[in-house]
Amino acid sequence: MQSFSFLRPFPHRRRVLKGWEEKISYHNYKDIPKELYWDFIGESGFIGHQTFLYKLFRPTVREQYREMVKTFSETAVEITQPRAFALSKIKGAERNNLPVRLLENEEVAVSPYFPSGNENLVFFNAEANEIFYIQEGEGEFQTEFGVLKYEPFDFVLMPKGTFYSIQPKSKSQAMLIIEMPKQYYMPNYGLLSQDYPIASSQIEGENISVLTNEVNNPKKGKVKVVKKVGGNYKEEIYSNSPLACAGWQGTLYPFKINAVDINVVESHTFHLPPSAYVTFLNENGSVNIITFLPRFVHTPPYNHRNTSYNEFMFYSKGTFISRSGIGVGDITLHPIGGHHGPQPKKEFFEVKSIEEYKKHFVDEIALMIESQPNFRLTPLAKKIEIEEYALSWHKESIEVS
Repeated sequence: MQSFSFLRPFPHRRRVLKGWEEKISYHNYKDIPKELYWDFIGESGFIGHQTFLYKLFRPTVREQYREMVKTFSETAVEITQPRAFALSKIKGAERNNLPVRLLENEEVAVSPYFPSGNENLVFFNAEANEIFYIQEGEGEFQTEFGVLKYEPFDFVLMPKGTFYSIQPKSKSQAMLIIEMPKQYYMPNYGLLSQDYPIASSQIEGENISVLTNEVNNPKKGKVKVVKKVGGNYKEEIYSNSPLACAGWQGTLYPFKINAVDINVVESHTFHLPPSAYVTFLNENGSVNIITFLPRFVHTPPYNHRNTSYNEFMFYSKGTFISRSGIGVGDITLHPIGGHHGPQPKKEFFEVKSIEEYKKHFVDEIALMIESQPNFRLTPLAKKIEIEEYALSWHKESIEVS
């Protein structure tokens, strides 16, 4: 697909902690109450989208530093053929307190994460914006912007440089973390209106972090923060909680949208390609995040060759229109330079009337990442690979011939 000519930024929003409403005004960029401290988060230094925060404690005071582990893999290898992986194979040590990188390149990285609730850590990613896709479990993100509750099929968007803690509220947890150094946007689909795929009015209410006294007005005391900087995790001890905040206003902030609340387009006369379902993309179009949702379809996808984008697909829910032998929790990866399309057992159906069209409802949720740079696989990917996926078209073609 081609990059979009226009990107939709996220709307300006504001939140104030209860009890501070009269002290923090909408135009209070030049002067704030003397008991608060300025803090700033920006998309690109001091240029572009930005938010000012009003912190209850001096945000620069730290008492201890410690290097931890590398997040990138020195032994990652580029892919040259279709591959498939099963997240259900991740066991033991890989389900530890920190995300484990699965694949990566210069523009995007993907890591599965299984928070246990025992971490009691505050995270800070200095090198990438993060999009969390919740596959399983409920809980809340506690951030300096406030609290965001999460549930299955939520996208939770976390701007680069945000302090946050993940607090599970159910035992079983599984999520994917998508990291993008460049700023994320919504696409502008022009004639489809500003309500597609996500209306600005949906980025409001409980879909935006809500400041609470419990999280954002804590007692004084040391807090451990795990930061990701330069490909490494490092640990710092803050004299007081970096989540303490009396208010904020700007265009960078955490928010969520559930996949089932994303608007969908359909056609009964032709097959709509993935470019019709882009949900988020980075500023130069080198990475597109696409959501396939329950919908009526005209025909299965057509065969095509990858010459511009590598395709990552995570199968989240339902029965999938173009794949056999791939189920919920599995991942497929199709690199630049190859042909792919529906597997032979999934190739054919034809819609000749509205009545037939109504029979072809696809009950699926799948997350796709298109990336111009080639992906590199980490050792974790090799451990959970579904063997001989690249030969599945050949094997099925023999069975159906």
